[in-house]
Amino acid sequence: VFIQKVLASPIGFIVTRFMNKRSFGKRFSAVFGRQPTKQELDEFWSILVHNNGLRVQSYLIQYMNERVRNKTVWVDALRNSKAPLCLIDGPCDPVSGIHLAEAVADIWEIEPSYADHAEMGKRTVVILPSQFGHYPQVECPSMVLS
Repeated sequence: VFIQKVLASPIGFIVTRFMNKRSFGKRFSAVFGRQPTKQELDEFWSILVHNNGLRVQSYLIQYMNERVRNKTVWVDALRNSKAPLCLIDGPCDPVSGIHLAEAVADIWEIEPSYADHAEMGKRTVVILPSQFGHYPQVECPSMVLS
């Protein structure tokens, strides 16, 4: 979370010049429950640096400011959507873990369900087992698919 705040600051573009695979792996792993393998970290790093991608990180992270600025509009969109919606949450995630799942369930006026007995409805919040974090699609893909 600290690095996100620094990247979003006016000096963020400078910080990206000092990012390397090792420091990325350490910070990135912190949001996982099941720690990523070396191969997975290598693949994520490869995606990040593709086409000089580090240069744009300080611009992409501006979503944090947009999140504050657009909160009412985005929450209203979640609340009023006619489309079926599902949030699958890894509770071990320090960024958007159980607190986010509970907040979305409150917005949708539903109770969250747990992965071992989740039923899909028009709006569903599924909380995965406690060992999973920010990237459940990587940490437990078969559970996310089911």
